[in-house]
Amino acid sequence: MAGCHKKADISAEDEAYIRELTTNGVYAEVYQKYGLEPGVTTDKITAYGERTSTGTLTFNTEGSYSVMAESGEIYTGTFKVTGHIMAHGMGTDSVEITAPKNGLDVLPEQSKAPEETAQSEEPMQSAEPTETTLYQPLSDYISENIRSSAEKLVTPPLECDINGDGHAELCVTVTIGITQNRGIDAVLVAVYDVYNDCGYMLYDPDVYDYAIMGASEDVCVVSRSKHQKNAEVYGVLAIQDGELVFIEEDEYNATLPVST
Repeated sequence: MAGCHKKADISAEDEAYIRELTTNGVYAEVYQKYGLEPGVTTDKITAYGERTSTGTLTFNTEGSYSVMAESGEIYTGTFKVTGHIMAHGMGTDSVEITAPKNGLDVLPEQSKAPEETAQSEEPMQSAEPTETTLYQPLSDYISENIRSSAEKLVTPPLECDINGDGHAELCVTVTIGITQNRGIDAVLVAVYDVYNDCGYMLYDPDVYDYAIMGASEDVCVVSRSKHQKNAEVYGVLAIQDGELVFIEEDEYNATLPVST
């Protein structure tokens, strides 16, 4: 995967864990300091060790995040995250972010933490954002198109210009059915085109689960697996004929221009 540098042979499953831990850690740090929801892009992963019954896989990640101020301007910053994955647990150990900037302007930190953050007895590091913390039209789109009484867990949004119109879409993974008494019912990808005010969904609960692995400016990498199975294939998102589609990695590579 482009931009990923590894010093340990980590599995696709562990890489997904690392990206999720990184995203949640940066989300919590940014939201606590600035009260805004960031889009997070992990550009570099360095891992050491091995996740075994007695061993620990440690990792360092680097990348960038972006937030939209009330004025509508986009501010960006960078991050460094360290963490670990063991046989029976995982977590982030440290999260460092630079202040979000727009040119020479630096976004000021808010004077106090958001009310829901200040009242929480749980560390922000372990908090998992739900669809209620999302950009509201995206949240509404997910709620209107997923008729399920089960709990829905939504990742923080990533920004990616999937349709190539020069405006970034918001991309999230939605997991349905996380409860103490029941396993995961389905995993899907939702995309919201903020510029054109419309949504798309990659949702096939009877056959496949889809989960976002990472995103760059114009490429959103997604894993696809048989429903509740471990075997995965990788590809990218595209919008074709008004539908959100998954293009397997080989198919995507075949469409790239050949250098001469």
